[in-house]
Amino acid sequence: MGLKEDFRNGTTLEQRLKLKAKLGLNINTEYKFGNKSKKINKLNQVFLDQNLNNSFDKFYKNFDKEVSKRKSFQYKTAYGHFRKLPIIENMIMYETFHGNSMTDNPFALFLEIVKQDTEKKYTHVWVLSHNPEEDIQVQRFTGMENLYFVDLYSDEYLSAIARAKFLINNTSFPPYFFRRDEQVYINTWHGTPLKTLGKDMAGSYGQHKNLARNFLQTTHILSPNHFTGEKIVYSHDIDGVYQGEVIEEGYPRIDLAQTTSAKYLDDVLMKDVEFDKNKKTVLYAPTWRGEVDNVGNINNELLQKVFLMKKSLPNNYQILLKVHPLLYKYVKNDNRFENIVISDYLDINEISAFIDVLITDYSSAFIDFLATKKPIILFQYDQEQYLADRGVYIPLDQLSMPIVTSDAELEKLLQNVDSLTSEYIEFNEFAYTQEGNSSQKVINHIFKNQNVETVNYSNSLKNVLIWTGELTKEKIGQINNLSGLHKNILLWHPAKVSVEEEPFIKKLKNNIKIFYNVGEIVFDQKDYVLLCQ
Repeated sequence: MGLKEDFRNGTTLEQRLKLKAKLGLNINTEYKFGNKSKKINKLNQVFLDQNLNNSFDKFYKNFDKEVSKRKSFQYKTAYGHFRKLPIIENMIMYETFHGNSMTDNPFALFLEIVKQDTEKKYTHVWVLSHNPEEDIQVQRFTGMENLYFVDLYSDEYLSAIARAKFLINNTSFPPYFFRRDEQVYINTWHGTPLKTLGKDMAGSYGQHKNLARNFLQTTHILSPNHFTGEKIVYSHDIDGVYQGEVIEEGYPRIDLAQTTSAKYLDDVLMKDVEFDKNKKTVLYAPTWRGEVDNVGNINNELLQKVFLMKKSLPNNYQILLKVHPLLYKYVKNDNRFENIVISDYLDINEISAFIDVLITDYSSAFIDFLATKKPIILFQYDQEQYLADRGVYIPLDQLSMPIVTSDAELEKLLQNVDSLTSEYIEFNEFAYTQEGNSSQKVINHIFKNQNVETVNYSNSLKNVLIWTGELTKEKIGQINNLSGLHKNILLWHPAKVSVEEEPFIKKLKNNIKIFYNVGEIVFDQKDYVLLCQ
C-alpha cells in the first residue's frame, strides 16, 4: 500500500491528529522521505571540514534514491527512526491476518480489555489493509474515542509497532520488526493445527522463516491446549531457546461462540447475509489449498459443493459459507455467492453462536466449534491429494466426528442431519480449557499479574550458532557431529534453499534447529548516512 498522507481508515480528522500527536508524528518529528527531507538535511552541517560535509550530503542523496526504488527500504528506515522515540505506555496495537480484519483472538482480547478499562486509559490501535466503509465489523466501533484505525505500512502503523507498549498479533509482523525490551508482544496464533506447521509442512523449505523469527521475539504465545503449544514450538524450532511464556488457558476467540448475544444476529449478521430465524443453519467453512504464497482459486468447486448441500438438506435448513481469509479475495466479488458468503470481516466464532451444524474439511474451525457441543461434519472430498500436498498432525481415521470423502456420502448424511450426534471425544483433548473466560484469564495475567497455566519450553543449555552459507555434504556431516554436544545447535541459513541443498537439509539430525535468514538490518536515515555507505 505504501506510506500514506491521507488517513482513510475510518478515523476522523480530529482523531487522526490526536493519534499523530500520541505517536510523535507532528511537524517537528514526523519522518519524511525524498525531497521532503532535504531542507532538514541542510541543517545537518556536522563537520567543520567542508569536504566531509559534501560527502555527507552525497550520502543523503543516495538515501533518497534508495527510498524511491524500494518500498521495503522506506518502511524499515521509517521504523528505524520511530524505534528511537519513547515507548507509549498505554497504547495497545492489534493486528489480525496482516490487517485483513478486526477478528480472531486479538479481537476477543480487545473486547475484554475495553470491558475492563472503564476509565478508558488505554489507546487502541487496529491495523486495517482495506477501506473501512466496506467493513461491517469496524462500523460497530467507530464511535469509540480511544480507538484508532491505521493503514498497513503507513507512518502511523510503523510508529505504532515501534512504540506501542502492547502488541497483539495472530500471525506475524514484517521481517524488519524486532521487539524492544520494554514492549509486550502477545502472539495468539489462529487455531489448533490439524494441518502441519512450520518445518513440518510439505513444499518449499523456509516457508515459516518470518513466523519463527516472530515467535522468538514474543513475550507470550497463546495456546488453547497442550497439543497446539507443542506443535507451534517444535515445528518452528524454538524449543529450548524460547524465553517467553506459552499460556494454555484456551483461545479468547472461542469465548465468543459461548457468550455472543442475540443482539449480534440482528445488528450485524443479518445485515451481511440472508438469514431466516425460523430455519436451522449449516455453516460450510472450508480451508485453503496450496502454499502460503500460492493459494488456489476454488470458486467453481465451492459453488458445486454449496449446491450439493442445499439440495441434500431438509427444507427447514439454510446454508451459509465462510471461507478462510486467504480464499476470501476470490469469492467476495463473485455474485454467485451473493447473500450466502459471510464477510471475511466478521468473526466466525461470533457467528458460531447461531450455527446448528458445522461442515468443514481440514480447518481448525471444527476444533473451535467443539466448545458449542453441536454437530460437526468433515467433508474431505480431496483427502488423498490434500494430505499428499500438506499433511496433518492428527490421523483422520482417529477422529470421532463423521468424515465423508465423496459427494454421495455427504448427500446421504445431510438427508439425516437431525440424527447427528454432538458428543465427540476430541473435546477432552482440544477444548477442555474452553470455559467462556479465556480472554479474562489472559488479560488478567498480562495486565494484573494473575496466575494462569503456562508451559516453559526453554532450557539452560548454551547455544551454538552456525553460519555455513551454502550447505554441502561435508558441512552437514560436521554439523551433525555437533549434535552430540549437550548444547542447543542453531543453524543459520540464507533465506533461499537451492535444489542442490534440499537433500542435505533432510539429513540434518532432529535436534538441530534451523533458522532461515529473513529481513534486513534496521536503521534510520542518519544511521544509513553515517554507517552504511
